[in-house]
Parts: sequence; C-alpha cells; structure tokens
Amino acid sequence: MRVEDLDDSAPPRADAIALTRVRIRGRRLRHRRHATRAGSLVLLAVALAAAAVTIGHHGSPTLSVQPKPTVPNPTNEPRTTQPTVRASAPPSSVTFESQSYGLGLTFSCAVPPAADPVCAFSVAASRDAGRTWTRVGGVSGIRYAGWRGYPDLELAADGPNVWVYGTRTFASHDGGVTFEDQRLKGFVSALVPKADNVWVAIQSCALCPTNTLMAAPLTGGSWTTIAGFPDVGDPYVDLVRPTATVAYVVGRDTHTVMYGTSDAGRSWQTRPLPPHPPSSTQTNTVAIAAFGAHQIWMLGGGDASTQDQQKALYRSDDGGTHWILVADTSSPPLGSVGHLPERGLGFSLTVETAQRIWIPLGQGPFIASFDGGTTWFDTRVSTPTLHHISQLVFVNGVGWAWGGDTNFRTTDGEHWNAITP
Repeated sequence: MRVEDLDDSAPPRADAIALTRVRIRGRRLRHRRHATRAGSLVLLAVALAAAAVTIGHHGSPTLSVQPKPTVPNPTNEPRTTQPTVRASAPPSSVTFESQSYGLGLTFSCAVPPAADPVCAFSVAASRDAGRTWTRVGGVSGIRYAGWRGYPDLELAADGPNVWVYGTRTFASHDGGVTFEDQRLKGFVSALVPKADNVWVAIQSCALCPTNTLMAAPLTGGSWTTIAGFPDVGDPYVDLVRPTATVAYVVGRDTHTVMYGTSDAGRSWQTRPLPPHPPSSTQTNTVAIAAFGAHQIWMLGGGDASTQDQQKALYRSDDGGTHWILVADTSSPPLGSVGHLPERGLGFSLTVETAQRIWIPLGQGPFIASFDGGTTWFDTRVSTPTLHHISQLVFVNGVGWAWGGDTNFRTTDGEHWNAITP
C-alpha cells in the first residue's frame, strides 16, 4: 500500500498484492510519503495529507512534510508489555492467517512540534474474522531520535513471526507477545517474508533512495546484506516476491525501470516499463503485483491535479520483458481493452487470481474485475467521505477491505458486509 494508509498517526503505504495462506503481509498506502515525491501529484497529495483521518483514533495533529530523521538511537530501549485485554478500537492494519484468525496493529504517538516523537504499538488477535480483537503484546516508550512528525509503522506476519517496521523495526517470533528491536541501520521501505527468510529494503535516511537489501531467517537471527541490489532511485518502492528466488522491485514515484531477480537477489536485471497512461506526460505513480513467478501486473497513474487521474493497467507474462495493455482510462474502450474510471488515484493494486483483480481508488470507487481486466464493476463499498480502503487481504477466497475504522468482509467478492467493532 504499502500500506500511505490515510492515518492521522503515521504515513502509511500500501501496496497491494493478493496474500494467501500464512504468508500474509499487511500493506498500507503511503499517500503522505508520496507527497514529497509525486511530481505533478504534489498539490493533490498535500491536500490529501491535510485532510487524512482514515485509520485509528489518534486525533488530528499536523504532519511534517519534510521530516528530519536520524537512524534510531540504539540506547533507546523499549519496554515490552503483555496484557491480554480487549482492544478498544479496530486495528489500523491487519494480516489474516486463515478465514477466521488474524493479527492487527494499533499505535499511538506523542508528537511534539520540535522534539522527538514517542510511540507505543500493540498487536491484537482476532479469532472471529476481524469482528473483535484482543491485545496480545506490544512495545511502549519508543523514541524516534531526530525525527520530526509522525514515524512510519507497518505490520507484516508469517505464522508466529511478526514484524512492526518502518522508521524503526521490531520482530516477534511468538505471535506478537514479545518483540525485539532489530537495530537496523536505516529505515525499512519494504519488508517481505517468503519461504524460510524475510527481506527488508532499506533507505539510509527518510528522503534517501532505497538501495540496500538485507535478509534474515524467518524465525529470527542475524541480518545479512544481499549484494547486488540496485539503487532504485526512489525512497519508496514496491517489492514483490512470488517465489523464494524470484522477486521484482520498482520505485513508486521516480521510476524509470523495474528490476527483477531469479537467483534470490544475488543479481538483478532491468525490465522496461510499459507506456504512460493516456493523455499523460509521464507515469507518476506505480503499483505492482505478481501472480506466479513470471506474471506481473502494473498499475500506472498519470497526470492528476485533482481526484481524477489517467490510469493504465498492464500485464506481463514473461517477467516484465513484454507488456500487454489490459485496461486504461481511454474512452471509449478499444477492443478487448477494459475501461478504468478517471475518478480516484491509482496507488494500490491487488491480484487475487489471474482473473480477479482489485483496485481501491482512494476517494474514488473501489473497483474489481472477474475476467482478467476486460470488464470492471464498482464493489459498492461505501465509506465516509474522508475514509479510504487502504488494504485488501484475501485468504482462500475470503477477503477483507480494511480502512481501520471502516472495514468490510466478503466471501464471494461481489457482496461486502461491514465489520462492526
């Protein structure tokens, strides 16, 4: 997302890829973080950041557009607590291991205008498909030395292995009960578990490009640098790992090429990007998803000075060497090319199967295709004006559209029922 999720307490992100079985990554849309790099979307992104109140109940403080962060101070030791009490509000982001069991992240921050923010986060568990949540553990007293504004907190999980990552990164291997500070020398822009290890893509400062890839055993251990990772040229990246050895990465804002690896990150090859969206001078935003080792989907967003944006969805069946136009905002649609609405911003893409594709469009419609992108329908998921579906998660056909305090569940993809706290 990925996934920013429009939360008043952190710049989120998002991303999004269909996540199945126990390897679930909670991704959030980083609309605010895009605001510093989104080219012609700058004015719009700043406006969204000013109005954003989607996830969490943390008040409405202002966000520093250009924070001045430092690498976390290793002397700041967090305090770990383990109460088991009913959570007072739905989590801001979630992962689901099965159709009923999932984990969620909630957090709060004290953010003085000219001093270090101090945050606390909690991980909660749900055993009834997200209707109720019980706190299982967390960390309090986390000081972000040198940071101004809200730090980034995101959630990922694979079975009992849980990570709360971003500006500082913590790991748990007991289902979120206890956490250890990973003391990574930088800020994690992407974290993806797969098979027996977990990868993190790191930027050395808040506005520095992501240029370091590290790996650690899934169940905990030392982090090692994977040599050969390219300097993507963008602080914010989409990183997908369809298999243990195959991965793709692209800059979400300053993208010129996509990179792919088939040898677990030891070497990376450039892949051309598809053409700009219709009537656009450039591609301003990118989201990617993978379905299998070689099928890659890319949603590109073009020029946008309002909530309307030109968009184009492409598919590659050979790992990004060649691209096929699936749908765009041209009117009328051409031949078998599907039609996408101009309303809304294309920051997020979820491919559940090769036929079932989902695109939440911020304040625009939340659309889906069940025929590989030829025809699209509005899911009719209704949220308050300033609320956004920031995360989509699917497990064996059951899906969740998550917005923190505005959440929905489906068992068939066509009918979405609200989840009440």
